[in-house]
Amino acid sequence: MIQGVSKPALARHHGQPGVGRNKIKMRPMDNTPGGASGPHSPILYLTKVFHFSSSHRMVSPYLSEEENFRRYGKCANPGGHGHNYRLEVTVAGPMDPRTGCVMDLELLARVVREQVIDVLDHRNINEIPHFRQVVPSMENIAHWIWQEIRGRTHPARLHRIRLFETESNFVEYRGE
Repeated sequence: MIQGVSKPALARHHGQPGVGRNKIKMRPMDNTPGGASGPHSPILYLTKVFHFSSSHRMVSPYLSEEENFRRYGKCANPGGHGHNYRLEVTVAGPMDPRTGCVMDLELLARVVREQVIDVLDHRNINEIPHFRQVVPSMENIAHWIWQEIRGRTHPARLHRIRLFETESNFVEYRGE
């Protein structure tokens, strides 16, 4: 069988196997250990998308109030402002020939939910301990997210974080 297509179905679609130019070579899927995840297996990239809403105030503890307003404008207002963030988490690795997957998506979802979403969603990011002395820019938030989930996506490796603050503003971080 070729990926879920039976020989009779192929014969109906392509004519009878072995007859004239419609000859079809049937190769079974490689489900043996070392097949799809052997030494020459392709690396696949798996991305899961998450959403969370948070507020923050762009303010650096190293700048005066005046310098913060000059640098960050209305984003430095004492009341802060909020965003509906879109987070893309991409992992990479070979496909497990037994499961056909790079990693268990439920595991990835649980890791991101517990380490990131539950911490940031409907919160003021400035109140999270890490951001008390760090400007909660989307760059710093993306870097923090990477640190929180790095090493927890086994057997895949964390490849990329994309954090969208708005439809037109996002940051990408690859752990470099």
